[in-house]
Amino acid sequence: MRTVANRAGYDRSKLRYRYDLTDKEWCQVEDRGGLGNSDGAIRRTHSPGFKAKVALAAIRGEKTLAEMGKLFDVHPHRITAWKAQLQQGAAA
Repeated sequence: MRTVANRAGYDRSKLRYRYDLTDKEWCQVEDRGGLGNSDGAIRRTHSPGFKAKVALAAIRGEKTLAEMGKLFDVHPHRITAWKAQLQQGAAA
């Protein structure tokens, strides 16, 4: 049986779940504000100017969404959403 007393003897490679952490590891996780995304990625925010620049490039249509995604380091779905948002705002 796993207890706090014998935790040091655990074989970490055989743990069933990746979130099966020791007390020391949980303290480190709590210090960072929780587990966050499953891949450890940090959520990014983009300025309105950057969004407009990307959306205008998408409206021009000189490159494919995939190419623009690589160029601006943004997922193609975001580009499509920003393009639609710009076109909606321009129509109003």
